[in-house]
Amino acid sequence: MISPVPAHSRAASARLDPAVLRAAVQFALVMTANFVLRSVRDEMGVVGGVSNLPWMFSATLGGTLAMVPLYGYAASRLGRRALAAAVYGVLSTSLVALHVAFVAFDGAEATLGWITFVWLSVINMIAVASFWSAVVDVFTGAAARRSFGTIAAGGTVGALVGPALALALADLLGARGLLLVGAALWLAALAAGVWLERALTDRLDVASARAPVSGGMLAGVHALFTNPALRGLAIHVLAFTATSTVLYLVQARVVREAIDDPDTRTALFAALDLAVNVLALALQLVFTARLLARVRLAAALAVLPVITAVLFAGLALAPVLAVLVVAQVLRRASEHAFGKPARELLYEHAPRVTKFHGQNTVDTAVYRAGDAACAWLVEALVGLGVGPSALLLGFAGFSLAWARFAHALGRRTAPAPQLHPEAQREAAPAGR
Repeated sequence: MISPVPAHSRAASARLDPAVLRAAVQFALVMTANFVLRSVRDEMGVVGGVSNLPWMFSATLGGTLAMVPLYGYAASRLGRRALAAAVYGVLSTSLVALHVAFVAFDGAEATLGWITFVWLSVINMIAVASFWSAVVDVFTGAAARRSFGTIAAGGTVGALVGPALALALADLLGARGLLLVGAALWLAALAAGVWLERALTDRLDVASARAPVSGGMLAGVHALFTNPALRGLAIHVLAFTATSTVLYLVQARVVREAIDDPDTRTALFAALDLAVNVLALALQLVFTARLLARVRLAAALAVLPVITAVLFAGLALAPVLAVLVVAQVLRRASEHAFGKPARELLYEHAPRVTKFHGQNTVDTAVYRAGDAACAWLVEALVGLGVGPSALLLGFAGFSLAWARFAHALGRRTAPAPQLHPEAQREAAPAGR
């Protein structure tokens, strides 16, 4: 008789699955492209005036809403491979066009800066949403739970390389040159996607890369209004983006008051990104797969809201730069390590229309709607005299309600996961 393969050996084999490793490489390239430009975008937000950020968020929402039907049209006619080629090809071309515009219209830096801030805010969401739509189409069930931590860690590696690359090349190439670097990285992500599909050619458990997703231009919006599970996920994402926007606006004010020099602010933003991603990578490699395998999805979804409530309460008591840095690092690292992988598992048993159209709508349009709405809400509250501490305390309470909702969402939407073999043994009654 052949001895069964030990559980730890099976887990190791899953982690070494070529498709998982190739997906991690592709995500690393996507996130490197995003983070090459992130610190520049954040500085543009400060330079453009903190009071103008609600307008920038609103313009970003408008751009995102315009992209949703275009993505829906492409997804309804293209398979997974061709859709990726279309998305990353368009993103790369747009960055080259921006570079040409900066060169051709040398005196319009302010206007082009606004356009760049908005466009980068739109396309970074599309790039990530498009990647995860393909990933949840490929990995489902137990394979998804084993794989998502590794894939997310690949993205964190990219998020580490991106700021370092931006710092190394900023003096040499400037912002215009970094646009071309981002374009090249998205083309590399496209090539990595083709490489990933080659590892899936003979997999009978994976939908064909050439099979059109179907649906229509507004299939994602239709799914949002007709699918209760997707609506619940949209509310969960709205809560996340609302708390993210509050923290971003508080960050802009605290950093502006603490640091006058633009270059120092830009360096701080890059250093924040670096610290976030170092911690996130450590958490992903050590805890993410274990958490998703050992606990129910409902509990995993509630982790980030609880952490947010604690950090907001602490920052409300001491709204200073040092505490802000700690809060940003811990919250954003927790999102990368726990929040995002747990959210993606909600799609594992959804139809392809929901995975591609619905997920893209939630992760782009709904996300940016939350940005814009919360930015205007915060602006109104500040205008009424609400200070940062009171604002943060209010949203700490909101985060506790969000945690309860997230737990209920996980129980309603996702089937109970198969426990890790060790957890099954621990849960088994004595004597069995």
